Amino acid sequence: MQKLFGQSSDSRDRNKEQYDRLCAEYQRSRDELRRAQEDNRRLIQNNRELDADRNRYKENATAISNELRNVQRELEDYRTLSEIRGKELVGAQVFLTKADQLSSSELSQKVNGLNEETFQAAAWLADSLHHVQSQWKSEEERQEAYKVTCMIVGEPAARLLVAHASEPEPNFYLVQLVMQIFFANFCSIKIERWYEGGSEVNNFLGTLYGEIRRNEEQAVSGRWRAITHAHIRSSPDEWTRETTNKLSQIMEIASWHVPADKRSSFEQKLKPIFKAILDIRIALGEHFTSADIEIFCPAPGATFEPQNMEDALDDGRGKGKDTGTGAGSFGAILGTAGLGLREVASRGTRSGSDEYRTVLAPKVIPQATLNEVLQPAPPKAKKSKSSPNAG
Repeated sequence: MQKLFGQSSDSRDRNKEQYDRLCAEYQRSRDELRRAQEDNRRLIQNNRELDADRNRYKENATAISNELRNVQRELEDYRTLSEIRGKELVGAQVFLTKADQLSSSELSQKVNGLNEETFQAAAWLADSLHHVQSQWKSEEERQEAYKVTCMIVGEPAARLLVAHASEPEPNFYLVQLVMQIFFANFCSIKIERWYEGGSEVNNFLGTLYGEIRRNEEQAVSGRWRAITHAHIRSSPDEWTRETTNKLSQIMEIASWHVPADKRSSFEQKLKPIFKAILDIRIALGEHFTSADIEIFCPAPGATFEPQNMEDALDDGRGKGKDTGTGAGSFGAILGTAGLGLREVASRGTRSGSDEYRTVLAPKVIPQATLNEVLQPAPPKAKKSKSSPNAG
C-alpha cells in the first residue's frame, strides 16, 4: 500500500512538473504570440504609413512632373520669344546704325567721274556729227518733234537747236553743250528714280519716302531708303535703246546726223556712263544713310545762282563771273552740263519745302555766257582729252 502511494506521489510530481512545464511553455507561447501580434500590428501600421507616404510621394511626383512640363513649355515660349526679340534687335540695329560706307567727298568723286564720262561722249558726238537737213512730212510732225526735244533737253536748248539747224555744219560747241545737257538730264533721272518698272510705283515710293523722312529719325528713314533701294535696283538693259531714241529726236530737230559706221562705237561709250549711274545709285541710295544727299541738276531756264552753281563756260578771264549784282546779272541757264550734289539741310513740313546745302556745285550753262561763246561761232575743234567738268 505504501508502495502504491509512493508511486502515485511520484506520478503526481511528474505530472505537476509536466504541467508546470506546459504552463511555462504556454505562457511563453502566449508572450510570443502577444509580441508577434504587437509586431504584426506595428508592421500593419508601418505598412499603412508607408502606403500613405507612397501615395503622397506619387502625388508629389505627379505634381512635379506637371510642373516640369509647365516649366518646359514656358522655357520653349521664352526661347521662341528670345529668338523673336533677337531678330527684332538685329532689325533695330540695321535701322538705327548711322555708319556710312563712304564719305560725301567720295560721293563727289563718283559724280565727277560720271561727268567726265558724259563729257567725253558728248565730245565724241561733236566730232562725229555732220549736217543733214531734216525733211518733215508736215508742220505737225515738226512741232511734235520740237515738243519731244523740249521735254528731253528743255525749251531754251530746243529753240537754240532750231535757230542753228540751217547752218552748213554743226557748231562744235553747241553740239558739245547740248549733248552734255542731254546726258546730265538722262543721268539725273536714272539716279533719282526709285523704280524703273512704272511711274505709278515710282511715284508711290517717292511719296512714301517723303512721309517717312518728315516723320522719322534720319537713322530710320535712311535705313528704310537703303533697304528699299537694295531690293529694287535698276537694270540698264533698255538704256541704250532709250538713249539712242531720244538722241535721234534731238538730231532730227537740229538737222544732225551720225554716220552709220560710227553708231556702234558710240554705243560702246555709253557703257561706262551706265556703269557710273548704277554705282552712284547704290552709293546715294544704300551706302550713305546719315543724311539725304541727292543729285543736283538745275532745270533748263532756272536762274543762275553763283553761290550754288558753277559756270561751265567760265574760261578764267572773268567771262560769266559774278559782278556783285547778284544772280540776276547772269540770267537764266540753258541747262546743266555737269551734275552736282546737295544735302537736305532741314526737312520741310507737308506744306513747306526742304532746305538744301550744296555739296558739289553743278556745272551749268548761263545763256548770256553761251551767247558770247557762239557769236561768232568758233571753228570745229579737236576732241578735248580732259573735261572742264571734272571737279
